[in-house]
Amino acid sequence: MIEPGFNVGVVRRSASINVDIALVETGNPGNSLSEISITKVPGSDVMGFDFDSGWRISEAYAKLGKTLAKYIIKSTK
Repeated sequence: MIEPGFNVGVVRRSASINVDIALVETGNPGNSLSEISITKVPGSDVMGFDFDSGWRISEAYAKLGKTLAKYIIKSTK
């Protein structure tokens, strides 16, 4: 699910995404190692100049990458 949000200057709402991630074995794609669901990942510009919906959505995916990396690092220690 992708919610692009909006920014019209005086009122704004951040973008958000819901994702389902399946980590699979490289040599055997049919072997699922883990399945992860992450909901309501926010995406917005720090300074509030995110008038372009594509920018807000890309920031949500950037936040998703950072969150997933932290989860994987924490889980493998």
